[in-house]
Amino acid sequence: MICKSCRHCGLCSGFAPGGTISISSELCRKNPFSCDSSLPPNHIGIAVDIGTTSIAAGAYTLRDGKPAGFAGQPNAQIPFGADVVSRISYSMEPGGLERLHGAVIRQIESLCRKLVMESHERFLSRRQGRAELKRIVLAGNTAMECFALGISAAPLAQFPFSLPSEFGFSVEAKRLFGSDSPLCGADVYFAPAVQSFVGGDTFCSMAACGFFDSGGTSRFLADIGTNCELCVYSAASKEIVCTSTSAGPAFEGYGIECGIPSQEGAVYKVQLDGGKIKCFAAGGPEIRPRGICGTGLVSAAASLYKGGLIDGSGAFSCGEEKIVLADGIYLTQKDIRNFQLAKSAVASALCILSEEASCTSGTMYLAGGFGMFLDAQDAIDVGMIPQFLSVSPVSAGNASLCGASLLLLDKKLCRDALSLARSVRHIDLAQNRSFEKLFLQNLNFPRCF
Repeated sequence: MICKSCRHCGLCSGFAPGGTISISSELCRKNPFSCDSSLPPNHIGIAVDIGTTSIAAGAYTLRDGKPAGFAGQPNAQIPFGADVVSRISYSMEPGGLERLHGAVIRQIESLCRKLVMESHERFLSRRQGRAELKRIVLAGNTAMECFALGISAAPLAQFPFSLPSEFGFSVEAKRLFGSDSPLCGADVYFAPAVQSFVGGDTFCSMAACGFFDSGGTSRFLADIGTNCELCVYSAASKEIVCTSTSAGPAFEGYGIECGIPSQEGAVYKVQLDGGKIKCFAAGGPEIRPRGICGTGLVSAAASLYKGGLIDGSGAFSCGEEKIVLADGIYLTQKDIRNFQLAKSAVASALCILSEEASCTSGTMYLAGGFGMFLDAQDAIDVGMIPQFLSVSPVSAGNASLCGASLLLLDKKLCRDALSLARSVRHIDLAQNRSFEKLFLQNLNFPRCF
């Protein structure tokens, strides 16, 4: 079920009609949950994913977990900084934290009020009374949750990059929205963080992908962006290991000469057919390409490498200073170098996790907007996803929002969430001696063509 406003960005793709939540519309596996059948039918809860780029929300009836509405918007904090690092810096300026907090809280309140009103209309038409909002669950990276709560994210800006709060607790809605807000009868739960740069959104993604289920097969999770969160669950040891790595802004479309964020007109896939380059832009075939986004960069690198236009070291082999993809859109040698740095960071971190967890196989889940539109085979071809994970990469869609919905509806998961987050072992790549060596090795493209 995808709302009209999110049809192209996939904000709501974490939902399926009925009493189950699917990780994404593409996945068959679904997450069961335990609702309280004694609750009135008009009691609802809202799960919110506070993404750096966009905010998505889903409303459910708490009695049976049926969807009651979905909504999504670009994050209102974008004018204060395009990425997390710039917003953390802005938050440390006089009045910065207050402005960031106010922007996100007003937006969350607006989205929740919209969903409550939609639920009102539905319930009244069925003579079930007016919708009553009882609970909100917020999930986001550590900085986003700090800004939503209104606490300083400054510890994330300097070594030793300590965790400002573990979260995993509830506050009264009136603390965030004010005593005059129509939402003040609800409680607001903040998803627990695992580590400074492995926040509540990653915890929720792990929950959605079955990392906290007993038994099952081994699985890997990657949420790829400027900061990449990566996790592995070993079926043999029953241990969860996670890490984060900075990939730079290339996957967000920044630092690339013709790069743009994932939006209408962004080239998300590139094909080389008979020597001709063909680009696919978000929004449909009638939309004129305006630039290239992160998934398009992966796809272009894979196609150009397989087509012989760039060699295994990433160097242009065509004798040109730039490779034209479409009218006004091209890649430079520097763009490819920036991409190699980003893809090597991901591949090297996955190799470290595999070694630490003694786990060399399993299902690979690709979470978030990037993972939703990424062609996994392209990522394998350029060496971003290691060969040992090439069997079954799966797009997990908005796994963070799905996991936040599970926290909303499953009392046991919510009760155990903080202890589960504390049980995850975190690997600091800055202290890992193997990472630098692997990083240098993974810069080149694999020799498989």
